[in-house]
Amino acid sequence: MKLLCLIAVVLFGLWISYRLRASRFGRALRAISTSEPGAAALGIRVSQYKLAAFIIAALYASAAGSLFAHVVGFISPEVFGLQMVVVTFTMLYVGGIGTVLGPAIGAIIASLLPEVFRSTGRFQDIAYAAVLLLLLIFMPKGLSALADIGRSRAPRPRAEG
Repeated sequence: MKLLCLIAVVLFGLWISYRLRASRFGRALRAISTSEPGAAALGIRVSQYKLAAFIIAALYASAAGSLFAHVVGFISPEVFGLQMVVVTFTMLYVGGIGTVLGPAIGAIIASLLPEVFRSTGRFQDIAYAAVLLLLLIFMPKGLSALADIGRSRAPRPRAEG
């Protein structure tokens, strides 16, 4: 039951994120991330959009914290140490920053990699780090860049005229 609830909340969060990204609000945030002065010159109120983005991020963080407390059963400051920060950034960079599905894919990959390398024994951490380094070297935009490869090679229709 906990897993089903977790999957439902994750899918709902991904759906909201996709809808926000495709909206006028999402386009404004992308403009701000590209160039704040350029976005301001286009009439986008940068400070208001940044505040709204911070509030939305806080909503996502509160939902994640609530789910974490529900699944684990308790919350302790020791859980959120340097290792949690490293794992979180690993999930983001492996999946691809700036995409909707990238961090979710990165979370799955970063959670499964230690299990895949468990058979290597004491070399588990080295193998894990090597795979992550190779991913970051050869795929700097993350695994979500694989979807862009297929789109960029598709033949484009010619304009007739």
